[in-house]
Amino acid sequence: MKNREKTSGIKRGARPLLCLLFSLLLLAQPVAASGETEGKKVLNPVGKNANYSALVYNNINGLPTSEANDIAQTSEGFIWIGSYGGLVRYDGNTFERMDSTTGVASVVCLHVDSRDRLWIGTNDSGMALMERDSFRMWSEFDGLGSARVSDIDEDGDGNIYAGTASGVTMITGDMSLHPLEDPRVSDVYVETMSQGSDGLLYCLSNEDVFFSLRDGEVVDYFDHVGSIQNLSWIYADPDIPGALYIGTQGSGLYYGDPKRDPDGMQFYDIAPLSYVSGIKRIGEQIWVSALNGIGVLDAQGFHYLEDLPMNNNIKHVMVDYEGNLWFTSTRQGVMKLVSNPFVDVFDRYDLPSRVVNTTCMADGLLFIGTDTGLLVLDEDGLVPSLPLSAARTASGEELEETDLLTVLDGRRIRSILPDSRGRLWISTWRSIGLLCYDHGELTFYTEA
Repeated sequence: MKNREKTSGIKRGARPLLCLLFSLLLLAQPVAASGETEGKKVLNPVGKNANYSALVYNNINGLPTSEANDIAQTSEGFIWIGSYGGLVRYDGNTFERMDSTTGVASVVCLHVDSRDRLWIGTNDSGMALMERDSFRMWSEFDGLGSARVSDIDEDGDGNIYAGTASGVTMITGDMSLHPLEDPRVSDVYVETMSQGSDGLLYCLSNEDVFFSLRDGEVVDYFDHVGSIQNLSWIYADPDIPGALYIGTQGSGLYYGDPKRDPDGMQFYDIAPLSYVSGIKRIGEQIWVSALNGIGVLDAQGFHYLEDLPMNNNIKHVMVDYEGNLWFTSTRQGVMKLVSNPFVDVFDRYDLPSRVVNTTCMADGLLFIGTDTGLLVLDEDGLVPSLPLSAARTASGEELEETDLLTVLDGRRIRSILPDSRGRLWISTWRSIGLLCYDHGELTFYTEA
């Protein structure tokens, strides 16, 4: 996996001992963690030091289905997956489909509210609330605008809103339902909703209608956002009141306040992604899901993530309590991105691949013995030379060698071992015997 700007990546085919050492051996920064979300270190897949693995779950390896519409995590640690096959619970080891006799089936969306309750929107059987392992259901007969609930969110006062195929319904603290009677929104097909830092709930319909709500009332209403057309997703900036990220059905992503300056919103070209189907800020990055892949927007610009095993109909992204990233796809199931504790040294420092026989840390340097010589790395990369202050045979004959790397160039190194005095013992195969490297002084031990 690599982002679009990266020119070198994990090569296909065999490369001996690619994942050589735990990242601490490189004396570098942790390669997969960047940014924090609520105290969590969050995996960062962007940049030269990105190092992670992708795991896809479907009906072949544990997930009861091969499609997923939404994902959420509750405080006890369970991960919940909504699919057309029902509600699935993951406990860190096993995926379990919840009993369909609860009435919860064909799950479209999930929302964990500010009270840690799980709200569930379905495709054709209304909305459910799961609290303490018990379920409560609401249907059209109870006041929902439609049996299809496309999104669920809440405003700053804790009121829950169900966006449906026919309007919006508010659920207040006493669990009573209040369909919004405003004729401008009473019949709209709600695509997505997002709570802003101002406490408003921002909503988008399937006809580019954009409106905001508070306490069951429409605060702002726009039948278009400037010259932006074919809106597909909105996401409210968690920090700046009124600021929104707006995705389109093309390869455009916009940011700004559409109420103050609808024609002055900042544009980002997110090609080759097309048709934004999810936006979320995690740490300092904006994650963009689309029908054909995943991308990240950060201070350096937009990064398209290539070579991911999930690249079709991506919907939602979530970060779990360990900082792992989870994605849902309505075609491919669920994907988890996890930090890889190993580092591909050759890839990280753009080195040609070699057969590696031995490694050793000494004096803050990583010594790598290969079939064709010695490589030495520091924090910045390849060390070009290791000058010798003296070189001699074990019997005392002085030699004219001036650099350790030159001495070992082209020679097969089988083992490197430090002793209790900090000297390095280097064994070569059918070459120049055993060498002792003592902080700049080199001694040769041969048959002679």
